[in-house]
Amino acid sequence: MFNNGSKKSQTERALTSIIDSYDADVAIVRNNGCGVLAMNAAARARLDPDRYSLTDCKRGYSHLFPGLCSLCSQKSDAENELPPVDVEDENGRVFSVTRNTVEWVDGNPATAFILRDVDEERSAKQKMYKLAYIDQLTDIPNRVKLKEDFEAIEQSIDKGKLS
Repeated sequence: MFNNGSKKSQTERALTSIIDSYDADVAIVRNNGCGVLAMNAAARARLDPDRYSLTDCKRGYSHLFPGLCSLCSQKSDAENELPPVDVEDENGRVFSVTRNTVEWVDGNPATAFILRDVDEERSAKQKMYKLAYIDQLTDIPNRVKLKEDFEAIEQSIDKGKLS
């Protein structure tokens, strides 16, 4: 059996290993005061330790993502899960932020932020949409798009949504 300090240390190492496995930025912060409890390698790599604090979200990570610390006050629970929110970094790249209230090793609540870069993904989706539905010569909707739109209108009429 482990003594209390050893068990807490092992738990922290296990949690660090888990959050390091994410292919996204992960930061776990204390709700009151925005103190950083843990950060994965991806999030730490984004911060320049000479310019930013690795332990204080307000003087560190939130400078890269303005408004991030204001999300700490919005608590979630099993019944009231908060939807993802988009934030931009200091370079204008779009990140989708998922946040959840978690119980930290010490038994107190904390907020886990998972920031996933969605800028390239959304750009690729827009390009695919344009290739599929917009005529390249005239830059207006093509017949595939018009056909789908008319089918959607017909379905709405059949369901009584339009008259």
